[in-house]
Amino acid sequence: MIDECIEICPQKIFARKNNKLVVQDNLEDCTLCYACVEVCKKYLKKGEEETGITVTGEENKFIFKFETDGSIKAKEAFEYAVKFLEEKFNDFRDQVSKLK
Repeated sequence: MIDECIEICPQKIFARKNNKLVVQDNLEDCTLCYACVEVCKKYLKKGEEETGITVTGEENKFIFKFETDGSIKAKEAFEYAVKFLEEKFNDFRDQVSKLK
């Protein structure tokens, strides 16, 4: 079972340590595909309480990865993007409010 869980993960999140399934340091690479959960379920015995792997995301957290061309710092690029999106959302809200 452990080997199948390791192999099924497209992001290679799991490893074997002391004959146990462990999560590696690259947890942020998880795409929440749930393939590991499905593999683990088939090894449960009838009447056994559901255990094994549980995969959940955090609703209030996002991980952004991006690169710049070096002309500005990543933090500045992010702040510019947030400001730009805020302006676009405000414009959208204004346009929608005119439809009433």
